[in-house]
Amino acid sequence: METALALRVAPPRTEEVMREARERGVYDGSRSVRKVGANVEVPVTRRFGGYETVEQDDPVIRRVSLGDYVDDPPSFSLVGDVALVNFGDADGEREHAVAEALEELHGVGGVLAHEGVEGEERVPRTRHVAGERGTETVHSENGFVFALDPARVMFSVGNAPERVRMRGTVSEDERVFDMFAGIGYFAVPAAVGGAEVTAAEVRREAHGYLVENARRNGVSESLDARHTDCRNVDVTADRVILGHFDATDEGYLDHAFGCVADGGMLHVHDAVHEEESEETVCAVEEAARGHGYEADTDVRRVKGVAEGVAHVVVDTRVS
Repeated sequence: METALALRVAPPRTEEVMREARERGVYDGSRSVRKVGANVEVPVTRRFGGYETVEQDDPVIRRVSLGDYVDDPPSFSLVGDVALVNFGDADGEREHAVAEALEELHGVGGVLAHEGVEGEERVPRTRHVAGERGTETVHSENGFVFALDPARVMFSVGNAPERVRMRGTVSEDERVFDMFAGIGYFAVPAAVGGAEVTAAEVRREAHGYLVENARRNGVSESLDARHTDCRNVDVTADRVILGHFDATDEGYLDHAFGCVADGGMLHVHDAVHEEESEETVCAVEEAARGHGYEADTDVRRVKGVAEGVAHVVVDTRVS
């Protein structure tokens, strides 16, 4: 049987050590954090950091799903060590029960009620439910690291495959323009993949995280993070990313086609009713014609975003 390692720390350091273990990719979520005497044991897959390390003879195995704790469990996503939960019309007692279950099941440091997004900039609308510290966290996935506060900036865990795809799609030294960079959702993977990236973000808070995430992922030299409306950026790019559901409005497509090089590629994200992406494709093709291009389009489904509504990407090669 594989050795069950744990770091033995004082209780006030529990969240700090759990976060560090997650950032290093060594936190063992299959076991529970547990109190032993005056200390706490944080389960890990290997030693690090000079902490006292013990081998657990009788580790506490986590129950495997939220449904093991509460009836009719709500949907949720984990961003770093913060849980975003779609509580619906649940009362305070149920919210508290779900929060306690998530703390036990996933060791989260905070729980937020996710209540939608607001405005063109898609600012998340959340409500604090549990957790004594702030909601700033570090989310690790597929070799990427993103610092953010999910109470203040958008982050979709469901877009993880698209981030991996972006890293693998770009070519070395390819010129990429990310028009709605946010905290670096697609700009960072493109830069990690070897591209030279120009990334525009209009919100000051998101731009700050964009700069930080370029640094955390070792791509500050190849990612030019600009705090401005993307329509103010004039570049020539081999690939343009429009990762915003309103990208077909307000002249964004027109600006994108003004920036893309002949033979280049656009990735136009949108939210559409299932199997009804024709309107987005038509908007892309019309904008292409306005710049003297032919557009070869392919529609890919990324994920569902609501009942009957899908997040799609229109991949567009221009010639």
